[in-house]
Amino acid sequence: AGALRPLSASPLRVAPCAVGVMRRSRGMCLRPKLGARICGVGVRALVDSGRVTKDEVPDFMQPNVADTIYAQSTAVGMGGIAVIRVSGPGALESLQRLSKPGAKVPKARYATLRTLIEPETDLALDQSLVLFFPGPKSFTGEDVVEIHCHGGIAIVTSVLEALGSCPGLRLAQRGEFTKRAFLNGNMDLLEAEALNDLIHAETRGQQKQAMQQMAGAHKKLYQRWRTDLVVCLAHVNAFIDYGDNDGIEEHTVMVPTREKVRSILKEMRSHLSDGRRGESIRSGLRCNLVGPPNAGKSSLLNVLAGRAAAIVSPVPGTTRDIVQVRLDVGGLPITVDDTSGLRVAFSDDIEREGMRRSAQSFRDADLRVLVLDGSSLAVDDSLSVVKLLEAMQEEAEREREAEDDMMNQDENDSVHNWGWSRQFTGNDEDEEDEEEE
Repeated sequence: AGALRPLSASPLRVAPCAVGVMRRSRGMCLRPKLGARICGVGVRALVDSGRVTKDEVPDFMQPNVADTIYAQSTAVGMGGIAVIRVSGPGALESLQRLSKPGAKVPKARYATLRTLIEPETDLALDQSLVLFFPGPKSFTGEDVVEIHCHGGIAIVTSVLEALGSCPGLRLAQRGEFTKRAFLNGNMDLLEAEALNDLIHAETRGQQKQAMQQMAGAHKKLYQRWRTDLVVCLAHVNAFIDYGDNDGIEEHTVMVPTREKVRSILKEMRSHLSDGRRGESIRSGLRCNLVGPPNAGKSSLLNVLAGRAAAIVSPVPGTTRDIVQVRLDVGGLPITVDDTSGLRVAFSDDIEREGMRRSAQSFRDADLRVLVLDGSSLAVDDSLSVVKLLEAMQEEAEREREAEDDMMNQDENDSVHNWGWSRQFTGNDEDEEDEEEE
């Protein structure tokens, strides 16, 4: 509170220490210090420095430092080389247990050829390259050992079993190496998400987007938003708690704060209104081939796929279920759905179910391609299908408009009516009187 003082010619300025220690506001517990982990500060480093107590860190964010974990980092299956990673305080000791007696400790960050043995029987398992990365300058921030062994299934299995026999070692959970890197401050949440996207990238477009995010394309923007919002929150808290007693005028504090929040909100909405471009690259687009039976949808799918992905037959109603093909089109992943033909007079319940699934695929698609037989455009059945599709399109647009209305709340609901701070002044005094009593 001592660092919060009104200035005559400018809005309230907040010292960094005041923002860091502020806790109380209307019964809410504000913990901006813990939020610093988003900006790349490790949770363990915060606890060790005393800036955050261990009780403030959620259980799922507290790694068991006594655990040493291991897992195969490369894909499971037969290959030329497999990489097995060990991370934790017992990483180097486990490597020595799998080495012949008297083996020297490998030089940090140098590849060393070593014969791995089974600890209990001294049976040779493989000749491997091993690397030692002492913490904190490693991927996880802990001592890390990487074993580059031959990729045969029997070899990998035997090395994993040998590691499992070492005391204090356990198999890593899914994503636990990255989790430890995040908790130790070696990467932030954006980098962790980008790493996951990079691993699962199927196209050059996905790879490019993931690499840009790992390089911090949006990090500075999000950090600036967070810093500005924390300062605005400190201004509001100070005005609520000390406005009347210290003579802080609303026009010198709340009016500039409102404008700042409106500006941030406008930036966020502009950032999100990119037409789902980033999400489309990450998750891919869905394309729906729709039309009457025997219009050529399956033939078009086979041409796009470059193979016979769907059965083609002159018999109407051959395609009963949705046939999907994943394509890479200019670096953008696209899933193409070949659907059951639509017609008013369906033959049986199976065809009816296929048409229902076609309608569902039509509603969920980002791109819809109407396929018609050029020699029968004047046929009533084709015209009926076009009318049916128009009705389906209108229904899909109504559903999306309803979803957009739920997502996009009125801006006035977000930043207006901040005069509520005034009406709580009397209640604050009553609460303080009760606390003193």
